[in-house]
Amino acid sequence: MYVLFNWKVTAFSLTCVLVFVHLGLWQLERAGEKEVLIIEQQAIAGSDPLPGSMLTHETQNGTPVHLRGRFDTERVLLLDNRIVDGVVGYEVLMLFRDVSLPDPVLVNRGFLPMGRTRSDLPRIPELVRLDMAEGRLYWQSEGKPVFPVSGWPKVIQATNPVEIGNIMDESIYPHVVRLSESDPNALPRDWPLTVIRPEKHLGYAVQWFLMATAVVIAYGFFTLRRGRDHGDED
Repeated sequence: MYVLFNWKVTAFSLTCVLVFVHLGLWQLERAGEKEVLIIEQQAIAGSDPLPGSMLTHETQNGTPVHLRGRFDTERVLLLDNRIVDGVVGYEVLMLFRDVSLPDPVLVNRGFLPMGRTRSDLPRIPELVRLDMAEGRLYWQSEGKPVFPVSGWPKVIQATNPVEIGNIMDESIYPHVVRLSESDPNALPRDWPLTVIRPEKHLGYAVQWFLMATAVVIAYGFFTLRRGRDHGDED
């Protein structure tokens, strides 16, 4: 049996194997992180709701909360480019002024489909209860919201309580409360705990390891076959 060594093929194959194995191990690591995140969030979600008086800037993401006070019905925000069940629309955000908090809290009620045109804004469903909000805390600090037009409701491109507070000219609690499904003011929603589940990361890891294995097999076949062919010529 002849083995024909080709340093270019060897270097290329070795690089591919190392990269694929590294990516597979990274996906395994991500799967472990997601599993820990899910366990932690399930434990937090099972805790008793915190009243507004116990909220701080460091309150854990996912903490159940129970607010009492009143919604600001005059100023409504529509978070653009949301998708639920393949339908494009907005998420409805409103300020809630808890009786025990110095700053209002930005509350996300959920999803509304967009109208036939961009200028045809959806009708905001009326609140069933004005004096309470139950949901879970969500750490949100993405991008610039941008208020492009005058009047209300306003369409925004990102949810950043600090930036929104600056534009509204008042301080706002730095995290968002996403209403729970049981809240009477809740709208449809699609808020998965994590976009990619641990099982999917495991599937990706298997794919990368299979690709590394395929490179090893192809390299062995190429080397031995070329070596045999070279020997036959001799």
